Amino acid sequence: MADAGVICPWTIYDVYGDRRILERHYDAMTNLFRLPEPEQAWLLPPDKYHCFGDWLNIHDNTPNDVICTAYFAYSTKLTAQAAEVLGKADDAAKYNELYNQIKAAFNQAYVTDDGHIKGDTQPGMYSR
Repeated sequence: MADAGVICPWTIYDVYGDRRILERHYDAMTNLFRLPEPEQAWLLPPDKYHCFGDWLNIHDNTPNDVICTAYFAYSTKLTAQAAEVLGKADDAAKYNELYNQIKAAFNQAYVTDDGHIKGDTQPGMYSR
């Protein structure tokens, strides 16, 4: 999973506070974003894609596009935080902006007016 390349270094840093793990893995963390400049359609997964799903709640069917987009947003936010820790202000701003775009696309595509997230599962409960 590409997300592990972001989540694991950040989690190790978060637990131990040693910036060297972020310094060592920062280039790999940013590989997740080495795609064409994002457009609105790029922020959400395409109609046909191979994606992981909700393996923690295996008897419910959380929509894969919801899980995929949520993890993309999470990885983007963690990369922005890593950039901040490393003093890469331009990168931090860029990844925070991308995170905000993904978040807006997620809310528009998957969150109903009453606050439910697409899917009748635990992740689909009220987002409050």
